[in-house]
Amino acid sequence: MMGNADIQSKMDAVLKSKMSDAYEWAVSVSKSENSYNVSNPGTDYAGSVTIPAFLEGDPYAAGHNHTENGDGVPSGGDVYSLLSYVSNYPTFQTFYVYGKGWGGATEVYAMNVYDRNAALTFLNQYPKNTNLGSNQKFTGTIGTAYTQAVQDYNAGKYNASGISYPYMSDAVALSLILNKYNMGITLSRKVDNEPFKTISATNQVSGGTTTINISNCD
Repeated sequence: MMGNADIQSKMDAVLKSKMSDAYEWAVSVSKSENSYNVSNPGTDYAGSVTIPAFLEGDPYAAGHNHTENGDGVPSGGDVYSLLSYVSNYPTFQTFYVYGKGWGGATEVYAMNVYDRNAALTFLNQYPKNTNLGSNQKFTGTIGTAYTQAVQDYNAGKYNASGISYPYMSDAVALSLILNKYNMGITLSRKVDNEPFKTISATNQVSGGTTTINISNCD
C-alpha cells in the first residue's frame, strides 16, 4: 500500500508542489474493487487542513503537506487524525505527510496501521483531549517521552544501522513513541526517489544509561 505507484504518482503531482506553500493541502484516497481513487486537493487556507471527502469506494488513506518547506515528520495531531480515521473507518490504513529533509531533499512519511485493535486501545487509554496540545504536540507522559527521545538523539545517544540519509530527531522520537505505547502503527520514510523504509526506534537501558536503537528496513 505505502509504495503503490498509482497513489504515489497522483499524490506527488499535487503535494510535492505545495511544500513551499503557506497553507497545508490534502487529498483523500478510497479503494474500490480494482483501483485507488485519489481526490482533488483541498485546503482550509489555515495552519492545518481538513481531509477532502472520500470518493467512491472504501476510505483507505489520506495525505497532506507541511508548509513553507518545513519537515514532513508527522505531528502529534497527525497521529490523532490517523487514529480518528481508524476509529471511524474500518478500512482506513495509511496517513502520508510531505515535507523537506536535510539538504532540501523531499521526504514523504507514511504511518501505516498493522494492528487496529492496538491502535483503538491506545486511543481509548490516551484520548486526544488530554494528550495533545493546541500546538499539535503530545503532552503528558507521551510528550515527556517524546521530548526525551529528541534530546537523546540530538546528544548522540543512539545506535543506528542501515541508514544512508540522516534522520530528523522528531522522526526518531515519533517511531519510539509508536513502539513504546504499542500503537499498532509503523512509521516509514521515503527520501526523494528511494523506496519507503520503515524506521524502528526503541530504548535500550544499560548501566543506567539510555540508548536509542534505530533500524531502517524495507
